[in-house]
Amino acid sequence: MNTRQNVSSFSDSDQNLTEACRRNLHMIVCSIAGARTLSREDIEDCTQECFIRFWSHYGSTLALSEAMTKNRGWIVVCTKHHVINYCRALRRRRERENELGLSPSTVATGQTHDAIVIRKELIGHIQDCAQKLQTDQWTMIMRHYIHGETCAEIADSLGVATNVLEQRLLRSRRKLFKICVNAGITEEEVTDYIVSLARPFCTLNVARVLSDN
Repeated sequence: MNTRQNVSSFSDSDQNLTEACRRNLHMIVCSIAGARTLSREDIEDCTQECFIRFWSHYGSTLALSEAMTKNRGWIVVCTKHHVINYCRALRRRRERENELGLSPSTVATGQTHDAIVIRKELIGHIQDCAQKLQTDQWTMIMRHYIHGETCAEIADSLGVATNVLEQRLLRSRRKLFKICVNAGITEEEVTDYIVSLARPFCTLNVARVLSDN
């Protein structure tokens, strides 16, 4: 199937169908991740990654929705493999943190229990703000800043010019910042959150979030 779709195809898709697909994937991820003690944030991130992968494979939300009915077994198997790989990567990251003396409760210097609670609340607020973006806008941010894909790679997969993708990514990032700032969250806090999700190899991309907005 041709996966070269315009970026706007996400927003042009029926929103209810898109959310139904996400809910189905979320339930599958939850059922698989239950025994692996993933946090709510990890489950949400894993669900989003699965959604991006399946949508890229099928090329449209409608095709993905049909596949989740006709080929649900295959969807579940692929999701299970992704969750397992996600958990492995998460475990390796935590092992590196432990080697550096950075346990989850001490990643931030002098972090107390209250600070951890506040941090979790902040992350929840940022995620709520991100939900106000169109699906394609948050997807572009994730693919570029979190997964490390170049603008050229994303543009090629969507069948648009690189400069068009860059402008849409810029607008998406600015919109996220605006929503968060209006909710009392600073741009630095948003960037810090994205850094915490980013793969090690794309931290330079994330470092540019504030400098080129």
